[in-house]
Amino acid sequence: MEFIDIDIDISIPPTIYRTDNPAHYGKLAIDFMPETSPTIASFDNLQQVKEWLVNKFGEEQYQQWFPSGLAENLPDSQVSYVN
Repeated sequence: MEFIDIDIDISIPPTIYRTDNPAHYGKLAIDFMPETSPTIASFDNLQQVKEWLVNKFGEEQYQQWFPSGLAENLPDSQVSYVN
């Protein structure tokens, strides 16, 4: 997945969610600010999201955005977590 060179506001953490977009249904997506920035989609799990964010923005920026790591509520009251 290639990153499109866009102006984003790194002072605001990106929003990460499961998308209902038919082309990426059920995959994780990342939205950056400003809202006009393209959505980056098609991650299977939080580890892939973290790896992509660290690769593109560095470990320090990832820690600033998500100091407690990433978590997602799963069915059956399970939680997926990556630090």
